[in-house]
Amino acid sequence: MDQIKRIADCIVTIAECPLKPIIHQVCYVVQYKSNIEDLQTRVDKLNSLTGRVQHSVDKGERTNEKAEDDVKKWIENVGKVIEKANKFSEEANEFVEEEHQANKKCLHGFCANLKPRHQLGRKSTKIKEEVVKLHTEGEKYTTQAVSYPPPLQETWNTSTTSEAFQSRSSIVDRIIKELAKPDINIIGVYGLGGVGKTTLVKQVSDLVQQKHFFDEVAMATVSENPDPKRIQGEIADKLDLKFQQETTAGRALNLKERTRNKKILIILDDIWTKLDLEVVGLEPIGGCKILATSRTREALSETGTRNEFKLEVLHERESWILFEKKAGDVVKDPTIKNIAVEVAKRCSGLPVLIISVASSLRSKKKYSWEDALESLKKIGRNEMQKKSYSILEWSYNQLRDNEAKSFFLLCAMVAVRNEVSLKDLLIYSFGLGILRNMDTLEKARNRLYSLVDYLKDSCLLLDGDDDQYPKIHDIVRDAALWIVRKEHQVLSVTSGSELKEWPEKDLLEHCPMIYFGFHSTFHAGLPAKLQCPKLKLFILVNNDDEPLEVPENFFEEMKELKVLDLTDFGNLLLPPSFVSLTNLQTLCLVSCAFADDDDVLGKIGELRGLQILSLARSNVGKLCKEIGQLTCLRLLDLSHCFKLKVIPPNVLSNLSRLEELNMERSFKNWEAEGVTDERRINASVSELKHLSQLTTLNVSVENADALPTNLFSDKLERFQINVGGEDVLRDYLDNETSKKLRLKLTRSDQLDQSVKMLIRKSESLYLDLVEGVSNCIPQLDSEGFPQLKLLEFQNHASEMKHIVESINCTHSAFPSLESLVLFNVSSVESICYPQLGTDPFGKLRTIRAHWCSGLKNLLPLSMVNCFLKLQEMELSHCDILEKVFVAEKEKGDEIFIRQDMDPTEFCQLQFLTLRNLPQFIGFSSIGGRVDEIHNNSAPLFNRKLKFPKSLEELKMEGLDRITSIWPDYDSKLIKLSATYKQLNSCRNLRIIRVDGCGSLKYVFPASAARGLEQLVELNVTNCRSIKEIIAKEEGDDDADEIIKFVFPKVKKLRLRYLPQLGNFYPGMHTSKWPSLTSMEINKWFIPQVGKLGSDRRGVFV
Repeated sequence: MDQIKRIADCIVTIAECPLKPIIHQVCYVVQYKSNIEDLQTRVDKLNSLTGRVQHSVDKGERTNEKAEDDVKKWIENVGKVIEKANKFSEEANEFVEEEHQANKKCLHGFCANLKPRHQLGRKSTKIKEEVVKLHTEGEKYTTQAVSYPPPLQETWNTSTTSEAFQSRSSIVDRIIKELAKPDINIIGVYGLGGVGKTTLVKQVSDLVQQKHFFDEVAMATVSENPDPKRIQGEIADKLDLKFQQETTAGRALNLKERTRNKKILIILDDIWTKLDLEVVGLEPIGGCKILATSRTREALSETGTRNEFKLEVLHERESWILFEKKAGDVVKDPTIKNIAVEVAKRCSGLPVLIISVASSLRSKKKYSWEDALESLKKIGRNEMQKKSYSILEWSYNQLRDNEAKSFFLLCAMVAVRNEVSLKDLLIYSFGLGILRNMDTLEKARNRLYSLVDYLKDSCLLLDGDDDQYPKIHDIVRDAALWIVRKEHQVLSVTSGSELKEWPEKDLLEHCPMIYFGFHSTFHAGLPAKLQCPKLKLFILVNNDDEPLEVPENFFEEMKELKVLDLTDFGNLLLPPSFVSLTNLQTLCLVSCAFADDDDVLGKIGELRGLQILSLARSNVGKLCKEIGQLTCLRLLDLSHCFKLKVIPPNVLSNLSRLEELNMERSFKNWEAEGVTDERRINASVSELKHLSQLTTLNVSVENADALPTNLFSDKLERFQINVGGEDVLRDYLDNETSKKLRLKLTRSDQLDQSVKMLIRKSESLYLDLVEGVSNCIPQLDSEGFPQLKLLEFQNHASEMKHIVESINCTHSAFPSLESLVLFNVSSVESICYPQLGTDPFGKLRTIRAHWCSGLKNLLPLSMVNCFLKLQEMELSHCDILEKVFVAEKEKGDEIFIRQDMDPTEFCQLQFLTLRNLPQFIGFSSIGGRVDEIHNNSAPLFNRKLKFPKSLEELKMEGLDRITSIWPDYDSKLIKLSATYKQLNSCRNLRIIRVDGCGSLKYVFPASAARGLEQLVELNVTNCRSIKEIIAKEEGDDDADEIIKFVFPKVKKLRLRYLPQLGNFYPGMHTSKWPSLTSMEINKWFIPQVGKLGSDRRGVFV
């Protein structure tokens, strides 16, 4: 029966086929064995062909060639088909074997299994067709090339330094972002030799290729003497470009054509001087862009870079990571670790030195490490220092002229703790004549600033914390001192060094400069006569407690001396030989105590050619009349001479060439105007009128009545002037500003044209306006005070209602103002009217108002967007202050409430202090509910003026009308709508102190309390209405799980005098305080304090 069924199935199968191709179907059955055999033959041939093609591919790979894409695809397809054929062959063999066994039982083979035969015959035919097709395609690969030489692409292993360079990832990101800009085609990276510029650009290359930002990347080294042909060749090799011409110009055309409109990044490494891109054939337009490196910014900008990124040395921690990686596990040995750390520090953050030194000490014993450290402490005795010094000497040699070189060496010599005082540099370099052709101090100062910028661009100086004190790296300074000693035979004893005895006579006779700096040790004493006929600069800081006596003939052999600085000399008496210093230009006797004022200053008065004299911080009581003989004097510094009580009449007025006069916290006994010459014992302020060249003035006139009319010249470019008050500006008036004015006038006529001119020029302005003196700001604000950065009003009780009147302001008001302070200004109702030009107060960071009894609000609401950069606000003891921002009024007293205004957040506000403001109801009523607006209480912030996420410190004291810090959704139930949940609203809050806020009902909504990750202190006292610290929000009751509050950083918790406090949180909850070190909870005044511990509702951990 089974055999009959098989025959029937076969008949059905054949019957189902169309009549026309029926012969093909019959052939599948009849010829299935021959089809299988034929397939195997074809597969064998294809295997042989594939083998020959693969041999050709392998041969190409051995010569660094790459297989063509179609060849790789063909070989891949062949593999798939052969795998399919082999699998079919196994199935066919299995069937044939089974059929052979079956034939013995079924009519001796006449009853065949026809359906499987048909299937096998048909499948073998289909596979054979694929095999034949692939064989036909593959035959062409036996007569044509199957691989090609690819463009040369360098592969760089930066893994050895990548960990140490993680901090530089930001520079890499910035470079890549810059390269992505369509209008930027050439940028640069600059830094000291060995700082890692090449490694950095290679990392950029790897990243842009991985992310397919560019189709191709080519890199060429430019070097000291750029050879255009060599540069062209390096780039061409990587772009697989074959030059058709031999000349540089012809190759440039080929290269330009190859890179035009292509997404190609060209890296030009180590540019020393300007590189002419046109000569090389580089045209950075369209997709072709250039990334260049150099040791100087100048070389990059001259080459045409649009933006330059400076690469600094590694930080100490990064240096150690790289050092540890290169030195190996040996640095983990406890006996070696500390030594290794010191050795790493000696490498000064230069990767090239770190790698060199660490690699040489890899696997070495302790004695080798100790020997290396000792060697590194000695100048010039090891390869590391030679290598670093040679790198830095190159940078020095590349400086544009002798002026820049001399100035750089002077910076290195006079640096103190790696900081260079620009004030000292000015008086030293001017006295030495380093600043060429500078006939005024103003011009010299401008040149000095330009040189400092130039040295920063050359990576020889660094930005400092203060603009007046740039920094110099340790290794740069050491190299500079090595250069100056080698080239100029300079004697320099820097911090931590000592001089036990003076050098040989031969060295001193050729020595141009001697420097004994701060924190140096000077045991040699001063010789009877210092024979230095070529000496031009002598600086000696007496670091010993004992006075240092200057021998009588000490200066006799220093006829060429131009700069003399003696600092910290006690009981100083200048010897007779001092007057022989006829070429002296700069004299600094700083922090000295004179044995005899008249003797010392009398001898100084003999030096008629002196141009700069500094007696800063010295113990001088009287400026003798001989100082008036210094008619060439350009700068006189008497700052911090606290005991200076007498300056004889006409001494100052005789100094007609004086450009700078500094009397900060010094002489105050100005003679009143109208005193006759016979009765005068002191200088009068009017003598300053005779100083027609004055550009810098620092002076205090405590008696405003002594101020003559039109005293101040419009030539003043820098000033710190105090009239009518103490000789000190408040701490928060920025010391970096160069134009400071403090006025406490007694009469309106003292506000003359010269004083108004100073007000307009001021960057820091302090006005103490007594009754009867009008506010000068509205009179002078037509230009909006574009330079003013800091403004303080104090003690003003006139009819002034606004600091700024919009009716007078035609320009943007206070566009540069950073700090505004109001103190005891009783008449002012608000800072200004609305609409003060475009972008008023655009840079304001700080607002303070204290004891301003008439202040109702600070600013109009229409200007709220002008104050979004505020970082600090402090308001205290303003009895009627209601709001920070007030809406403009429309009809009558009706408030125009813009409830549709977009929510606003002071996203930079970090510090907010509000103290003793009994009428204060919040930042603004706009965004509050109607009942809040008309009642006597409101939240501090609302839905329109939101709680600032940037806030770090919040201090509230004596705010009787504030009901909450966040907006209430339902003031009766004290629930907040989920729509207004303050998620992450206080993620940066560190300190919150609340004291005496009688209407406050809670501190945090629950959602805000869950985000207090940075909170360190929570202090709540004297709040009679607080019922819980954390309030419920809408939806909290729906949660099945217990709410968890975690305060990971809180160290101090204080809850005192809270009579209504019932719960920490009114629902089921737990709270964790893992960092808590101080907790004060006054149980006597918190009746239900037990619930803050553990009870049915909460667990306090």
